[in-house]
Amino acid sequence: SGEDLGGEIPAWVCQLTDLRGLYLIDLTGTIPAELSKLTNLTSFGLSGNRLPGALPPELGQLANLTDLWLNGNQLTGELPRALRGLPLEFLTLDPSTSDLSPERQWLVARSTTPPDD
Repeated sequence: SGEDLGGEIPAWVCQLTDLRGLYLIDLTGTIPAELSKLTNLTSFGLSGNRLPGALPPELGQLANLTDLWLNGNQLTGELPRALRGLPLEFLTLDPSTSDLSPERQWLVARSTTPPDD
């Protein structure tokens, strides 16, 4: 709803299991693995936060996720392999502020692969 929460991602957000879209702004702290409980998410935005550290591999359990915005953070490490199985159609990363760029070849290949007929 565009509400500015500030601080860390609140634990109660992980209990909103019927959500289909979630966009969080002005946050610090790490990305909690418990977000993997939001299995109905199709769109998830964390752009423009100050989130450090690695992406939890548990996010690969978000089987319906098609859009994921991660740019504008301070993420490190590789994109978890578990995310490769998701039906992602849109993924933003910011190589100038993250160390996730080793996976860019996979992302480019996936984004330029024509859909199956």
